[in-house]
Amino acid sequence: MNIKEFSRFTGVTEKTLRYFEKTGLLNPNRNQNNGYREYSEVDLYSMQQILLLRKLGFALNEIQKILSSSDDLPKSLLQQHELTQKQIMNLRVLDDVLIRMIKQARYGNFSWDDASVFFKLIHKETSIAENYRESKDLSIRISLHRQFSSEKTPWFPWVASHIQLLTGMKVLEIGCGNGELWSSFSYDSISECDVFLTDQSEGMIKAVRTRFGHQVNTIVCSCEALPFKNDYFDIVIANHVLFYLEDIDQGLSEIYRVLKPKGTVFCSTYGKNHLAEITQLCKDYNPKISLSTECLQDKFGKENGSEILRKYFKGLNRFDFFGSLQISERQPLIDYILSCHGNQTEMLVNNLEEFSSYIDKQLQQNGKIEVQKDACLFVGYKT
Repeated sequence: MNIKEFSRFTGVTEKTLRYFEKTGLLNPNRNQNNGYREYSEVDLYSMQQILLLRKLGFALNEIQKILSSSDDLPKSLLQQHELTQKQIMNLRVLDDVLIRMIKQARYGNFSWDDASVFFKLIHKETSIAENYRESKDLSIRISLHRQFSSEKTPWFPWVASHIQLLTGMKVLEIGCGNGELWSSFSYDSISECDVFLTDQSEGMIKAVRTRFGHQVNTIVCSCEALPFKNDYFDIVIANHVLFYLEDIDQGLSEIYRVLKPKGTVFCSTYGKNHLAEITQLCKDYNPKISLSTECLQDKFGKENGSEILRKYFKGLNRFDFFGSLQISERQPLIDYILSCHGNQTEMLVNNLEEFSSYIDKQLQQNGKIEVQKDACLFVGYKT
């Protein structure tokens, strides 16, 4: 079948088929005489798999990983099944609330209390999917750094090198993400301490539990309301997390409260020039694209971090981290961009093929896209 016939048969547009080919999801043969695509039964089977996985809620980068390795399929399907079960349970509760509201409205005794519950459950339904997606998006962003970083000591080992774990210490990381930092510590050093990892995302904590099991303690909670007693921890770590807090002062007050006197705090953040080339790359394509809903460095950054932390902690030192990404492949960069917290997905969803060509052109011109890192680690203590 040629591309038009394959498009009609599968119901997938020619533009989407070309994009699937560019990303490696499909690989049709080419006619040696005219160069036209020739789709086979193998391509049809692959297309069926892609459509099914998309229907099940998987993103294209996840589908690519599943199709390239059969080992990923059971784990990915199980995770998606668990997410679906949570959504089903929540929808049943939503349906019960709706039925009550309908009956109340019919008989003139409508309750706004039930309406309030309804809207809270709608928010919960959305957040369940978001929590699982956040974990995957973070893994994508970490993967770009792991694959293309040029510095001898990558970020997480660099941060870990500043943290001395001693036997019997109680250690807390808030906003731990998928727990990547703890891969830079030895098994023995973690086991000899009492380590607590917290994150407000259930998806993140699930990833940590899968990764580390009972080696660490895990709790789903907000950084602004930590469920620990006063003066409990020897070390508190906030790795690229303070700028996400709605109330940084409340978060820092909580860190101060749970930290022992003379305990040490480690807070990392970015400078204003961090990954600026990726932001500019997107702006040059479409000035309306924003990779973040707000400038995180303005809330808590390299330039103002000392001033913010000085209200709570003494003996502050700043350690600067410099490095670069030497990006030589299109797809990991696009995956990274789509995983960010701004409006980029909305702006690019109908133009991914064109945007991919734009990235290809940048790579062809220079052989790579060089991106500078600008980050730091603040270290202080509680008096």
